[in-house]
Amino acid sequence: MIEEFDIVALTTDIPEHALKSGDMAVLVDFQVDRETVWLEVFDMDNNTIDVIATKKANIREIKSYDVKTVREYDSNRSIGSAMPHNEPIPTK
Repeated sequence: MIEEFDIVALTTDIPEHALKSGDMAVLVDFQVDRETVWLEVFDMDNNTIDVIATKKANIREIKSYDVKTVREYDSNRSIGSAMPHNEPIPTK
């Protein structure tokens, strides 16, 4: 059973967020209906790439026998917060 803060994998592409099936994310919240989830997607340096809402049917649990993969993220997109955690938040 998938719980908050579990690492999950997408089971479908989400092109409007430049995410692909197999991308991993952290489930950060459930909507009241428990069928919609909020996911936070990170890069390899643990910087947030995006926070998205999607249907629970679009994710699955990570299994110990899953294979990790690497792909480039389209960094030309201006979505999500994509700000490194160690940089100050702009005040202007």
